[in-house]
Amino acid sequence: MTTQARRTTGFSLPELMVTLIISAILISLIYPGYQATIYHSRRMDAISSLLSLQLAIERYRLSCPQYPTLLASHSSCDTTISASADGLHNLAASTVSSKGYYRLTLVAPDNGLSIDNAYRLIATATGAQSGDLQCSHFYLDQDSQKGSSDEQLQTTRDCW
Repeated sequence: MTTQARRTTGFSLPELMVTLIISAILISLIYPGYQATIYHSRRMDAISSLLSLQLAIERYRLSCPQYPTLLASHSSCDTTISASADGLHNLAASTVSSKGYYRLTLVAPDNGLSIDNAYRLIATATGAQSGDLQCSHFYLDQDSQKGSSDEQLQTTRDCW
């Protein structure tokens, strides 16, 4: 028998190891960019949820004497008294964004105005989106002033 007759086709172990090493290097270079793109696309969940909630709040204000003070499972607005039985003006709205990547909160603004005449909506990244450290918080107020901040609440740009 000759040497050629016994030779089998296939890959040797060193060839497979080199291929795996090259693949691992390429994946380690590509993955951060891929993850950043995923985070960026999920930010639209926060933006669309904040804008939808802002419209709901403005619709609420048309029929009530003030802005709502709480996001709840039911709406309460009695124009003959100042608030509902629990002392708050409730807006029936979810506290989770439409796709579930952000937690939504309604708070009094930090500009000295009362919650009766002003509000601030905040979307905070949760779950799979909590790794987005650059744009983890979005906010929107009654004057459509918008902004974002990172995980340490430092103002960031290019998130909206």
